[in-house]
This record gives sequence, structure tokens and C-alpha cells, in this order.
Amino acid sequence: MILSLPIAAVESAIAIEVEIPLTPTLMRIPTAETLGEGGYHLSLSMIRYRKKIPQNPESNPIYQKVAVGDFFKELHSVSFEAQSYLVPLKLCYGISDRLDLNLGMTLSTDQGQKIIEDYYEVHKGEMKVARVYRQPIFDVNLGFKYIIKPEMGDGLPSLAVGATAEIGYTGDDRVDSAGQFVDDTPADGFPFFGMGIYLAGTEKLNLFKLHSGVGAYSSSKLQRTADSLMVYFFGGAEVAFTEQLFGIGDVVTKRAVNSSEMGTSIAVGLKYLFGGPTLNAGFGTAPELILSITSPGRKAEAIKPATPGETEAPLF
Repeated sequence: MILSLPIAAVESAIAIEVEIPLTPTLMRIPTAETLGEGGYHLSLSMIRYRKKIPQNPESNPIYQKVAVGDFFKELHSVSFEAQSYLVPLKLCYGISDRLDLNLGMTLSTDQGQKIIEDYYEVHKGEMKVARVYRQPIFDVNLGFKYIIKPEMGDGLPSLAVGATAEIGYTGDDRVDSAGQFVDDTPADGFPFFGMGIYLAGTEKLNLFKLHSGVGAYSSSKLQRTADSLMVYFFGGAEVAFTEQLFGIGDVVTKRAVNSSEMGTSIAVGLKYLFGGPTLNAGFGTAPELILSITSPGRKAEAIKPATPGETEAPLF
């Protein structure tokens, strides 16, 4: 009798189940969840973008032929620098129960700089000056996500596939197999086109929700370097603290933002439920700041398999 109350309390605690609100994007990674018809997801992040290639142009310069004056190419010492923040903005809209449409853009707080050392090739004296070409950094993108296996309460994860296409201008922050910059016409910026695909899975486990997946990305910029295809893996988790407050976090091995490669990073944050909409806020090790708001749409009621032992109701 004495042990019956604690045991009953434990059994009651185990039986507690909190519904974790859906989200199409956890922090940076996609999930196998869609918004439902009429739902929307707005996100904004700021990612530090710092590049200097080569690290020491004086002791380790990169010499290559570049177009100067937009007429002919000459051999010069070339370098690239960027001290900026990338600002991805995204709107996700629920087309149907299984299909989401993504519209987005990436802005930058400053432009990149392509620097041509000793522009007049005088080698010394007052005329030995560098010419700096400002390079715009921005893009627009369009994508979709489709649920190929929805949550059915069968103990198996839901699965989704997605794809994104983007076009814009990027920083020339990579070198090819010969150790030279990809873009040899610095005066007109560096236009690019990129595409990415992914497969994501989501599993619900009482007070937890787990996400994982794999993706691939390539662009006209990457195609001209040694590693033309970027393959990456990602994972994340959500845990319920209360019925309205949830902890969230994710990790990604690598990713492309504005066709610029970002290395392995981790992000953590909180999700708060305001009745219907939810707010996600957190930070990552890139470093970066991430904010998003999600308002779910209309969802078809999931058909769950009958519990073992249940019997059908009598017809009469």
C-alpha cells in the first residue's frame, strides 16, 4: 500500500504527453513537417561572414591574369576580403497538407572587396597603389518541401524531400585546384546560380521530437573548384519543458549561404507557444542569430492505426 502511491505517480508522469508545435525549419535545418494549408513561417538570421584570401598577400600572394579596364587581362597579385554579416530572409507558405513553398533572399550588411595589388605595375614609389573592386553580395531563392511519408502514429518517422534554386551575386572566396580565384573579371561582380536538395526525417517520442537528414548542394561557383558538390548531414532535437516552452537545437556538418561554404556549427534556442503561433529564437556557433515565427495552417486529421486488442464497434 505504501509503494502503490509512488508507483502510480511515476506511471502517471510517464503517461504525460505534450504536443510539440510543428515547425518546417528548426533553427537552420529542415524538418519532415509541413505547415498545412494557409500556414506560414517567417525567419530571419544574421551570420558573420569574414574572409581573407590569401591570409598574408605580401608573403604568400596569388598571381593570376585578371581583366583590368574591362578590355584585356594582365598578371597581378589578387586578394579577396569580406567583413560583413549575411542576412537570410525566408517566407514559407503552406500550399496543401503535404506541400510547402519557400521564398527567400539573402542580403549583406557590406560588400566584398577584390583587391588588385600594384594596379599600375610600377613595383615601387608613390604610384604603387592597389585598386579595390567592390563586389555585391545578395541572392533570391525559391524552393519547396513535400511530405512523402506523413506522421501516422505507426512508430515510424515521417519523411520529406525538398529542393531549392537560387540566383544572385556572391563573394569570390574560393580558389580552384591551381590555387587561383574563380572569377577573373572583378569589375562586374561574381554572378552565380545554385541548387540544393535534401531528405529529412522527423520522429516523435513523447516529450521529444528528433530530426535528421542529408542534403547536397552545388552552384556555378563550386563547379569551378575541386569540390564541386557539397554533401552534408544534419540533425536536431526538441524537448518540452512545459506545455508552452520548448528547448530546441541542431547541428549541421556544413552548408552553403549565398554559395559561400559555412563549416560545422551548432545552434541552440527556445521555442515559445503563443496560443496558435510559435516563436523560435536562438544563436549558433557560426556565430549567428536566428529568429522565426510559425503560424500553422489547416491540417487533415491523421488516421492512426488501431491499438492492439481493440475491437470494432458492433454494427447493431
